[in-house]
Amino acid sequence: MALIVQKYGGTSLGTLDHIKNVARRVVAARDGGDEVVIVVSAMSGETSRLLTLLHRFLTHRMSGSVMFCWLLGSRYRRLF
Repeated sequence: MALIVQKYGGTSLGTLDHIKNVARRVVAARDGGDEVVIVVSAMSGETSRLLTLLHRFLTHRMSGSVMFCWLLGSRYRRLF
């Protein structure tokens, strides 16, 4: 048994199909008897979206709740 560290981000998490593929890889490593640690960074395009959101927040003085709803609505709703 080994300790396996897998890091995913960017385009590997860019679509629901890609996320499912990552999940299959994680499960396969675990089912092979290894201990698995997963490190997840930003999904494809997410860093740019967050910078845009920050700019809008600072420019228009959006409330934190409006900013959060915009972020969820702009990306995650279409994945699930």
